[in-house]
Amino acid sequence: MALLIAVALFVAQAINFAVFLYDRRQARIEQATSPALTRIIDAEERIAAGRLPNDHNRRLRLVAASPIPPGGPRDTEIETALRTALVELGVKPGRIETQVIPLTRDNPRFRFMSPDRVERFMRDGGELVIAVERPDHRWLALNLPWVRSDWWIVGRLIAQTLILYAVVLVPLLWAGRRISQPLRRLAHAARTFRPGEVDVPVAEHGPQDVRDVIAAFNALRLRVTAMLDEKDRMLGAIGHDLRTPLAALRVRIESVEDDED
Repeated sequence: MALLIAVALFVAQAINFAVFLYDRRQARIEQATSPALTRIIDAEERIAAGRLPNDHNRRLRLVAASPIPPGGPRDTEIETALRTALVELGVKPGRIETQVIPLTRDNPRFRFMSPDRVERFMRDGGELVIAVERPDHRWLALNLPWVRSDWWIVGRLIAQTLILYAVVLVPLLWAGRRISQPLRRLAHAARTFRPGEVDVPVAEHGPQDVRDVIAAFNALRLRVTAMLDEKDRMLGAIGHDLRTPLAALRVRIESVEDDED
């Protein structure tokens, strides 16, 4: 029973883990596309007004070619989400390319961070590079922060699973042991029961339904013993009652003379 519940908990946690990762992935895509859309629309409006895109952090640039090298890994989900959102906003983009690149120590956002935080970003963080082709075949390129590793989530879910196991399985094992011990004693008493022998009744322990079963077994054992004792007394009385007639019949048989041939 405990094993079945453990397997069920594991399956439930696995499903929960998959759903959580999917939701987190969708949230990360939403967090990446929302600021990208804002900056791209703002840049398009500035270009249409005859002004160059103005990004003081240099995260958005108007370049002649895509900064993403061909053949590299791309995130098609983000590209599809960006294209759909841009079309809904009335912008018809050409090609859209994305790529996640590791951070370097000369990144401008590290200038005001502590060394420990920089190390954490270098280990787990990255930059999402988005390049959108314009109708004039120039590209709007921008860099956004991106978390590359979700291992901390895996560790948290493992800890959550262990806590769930401890909260659910420990009381279950204790309850199962509390039920199984009286049942094992009852089974041993049933196997070793010998009618007519003086035996100690099985102690009534455990939950109420288990105690009721043990009490019923003790009463049944007493009734069986009483019935066997009554049978022995009945057979003894029958034998005593038949002893005198059988003895008289034997005397009569012995007194009968054999017929001569």
